[in-house]
Amino acid sequence: MARSDKKNRICERCGKECANPNKLHEHLNRKFKCKPIPIQTSTPQVKSQGGAPIVHARGKDQRREKPEPIQATIP
Repeated sequence: MARSDKKNRICERCGKECANPNKLHEHLNRKFKCKPIPIQTSTPQVKSQGGAPIVHARGKDQRREKPEPIQATIP
């Protein structure tokens, strides 16, 4: 069972767990500080419209994505 009176060993900025509070103190006082955990925001998802072909023609890349031709059967 874990003790409730243990001292903090987890960095609040980056989430790193140290072996003991002294190592956490060294981690927090280093020259190049740790990077904070990025906040995840929900981005709106764009629904693709399957009917229109995608055309890319910018810069030197002149390739275009063409739709597949439909094979019609003759009775």
